[in-house]
Amino acid sequence: MIKGFDYSPVVEDIFQEQEIWAQRIKCTNIQELNEAVKKGYASGYILISEALQERKIASIADRVAQHPDIKIILIAGPSSSGKTSFTQRLRVQLGVDAIGSEFLSMDNYFVEREHNPKNADGSYNFDTPDSVDRELFNQQLQQLVNLEKVQIPRFDFLTGHKEYTGQTIQLDEHKVLIVEGIHALNPEMTDKIPAKNKLCIYITALNPLDLPDGTNVNPADVRLIRRIVRDNQYRGFTARQTLDLWQAVREGEMRYIYPNAYNADVVVNTSLIYELSVLKPYVVPLLEPIIEERTYMGDKARLLLKMLDEIFEIPIDDIPLTSIMREFVGGSTFKKHL
Repeated sequence: MIKGFDYSPVVEDIFQEQEIWAQRIKCTNIQELNEAVKKGYASGYILISEALQERKIASIADRVAQHPDIKIILIAGPSSSGKTSFTQRLRVQLGVDAIGSEFLSMDNYFVEREHNPKNADGSYNFDTPDSVDRELFNQQLQQLVNLEKVQIPRFDFLTGHKEYTGQTIQLDEHKVLIVEGIHALNPEMTDKIPAKNKLCIYITALNPLDLPDGTNVNPADVRLIRRIVRDNQYRGFTARQTLDLWQAVREGEMRYIYPNAYNADVVVNTSLIYELSVLKPYVVPLLEPIIEERTYMGDKARLLLKMLDEIFEIPIDDIPLTSIMREFVGGSTFKKHL
């Protein structure tokens, strides 16, 4: 098992499953992956990795179809674990089972700015559960479970207030609600909703490959690389800007996300055996400008580049447009929703 912040007993089974699967296809370490890339048969690993994820997502949709009491699917996971793409792929698989879906982001349920808790330095703390309007959130979920039409809010981050634009959601016996948010698996957020009406899903990213020194790939490093690439692709951020925020992101995960992973009914691992080979050509040019800095950011950049130096590249053209990888490098079939 990996040593590091991403470990918790709730994900142990899914990681062991990945290790067994990696052994079965004879790709348990970076050297074996590199050999496949060099000899031109990495496409087999790509297709099998994608098929394994799709099977997992389809099994979740089948579970919902077999339990019609489930009306709300709650999704949480640490930064860059692939929640957005997973949600879109789940909606497709639900459609295969003739189940419609609506999506709701918990970001629209912040309390009014004047009631938002503050940090010691006076800045607003948007990560604490107390920043969420739990009463309104629970009330609207109850109404939706009862198949009532609900006008949902949109939180305006400029004014710091919720506004209502006329957008409504209504479920029926063949439609479910998918909710994504940092606190989605916190039981206090949905304590008015009966357990039979909820399915809690925790998204993680645990790569089963060993590095040349025999240690596991650190899952937090994989997510950091994903985030650096995504932030640059979609927000125009430099690696320095992403790294500058990373420690605060990790602290929030440790405090608010990992403890609630124990509440998950299902754990989904979005890591792909081949992904570092795809991310490498995107992230290396972003990290290189800061490797000379004698700072936390420079130290981290050097460590990441040292790991990536051992990995052969795979061209992006070999990656399916529905892959979770596309959420980070671009070109996703679901790009209108990302």
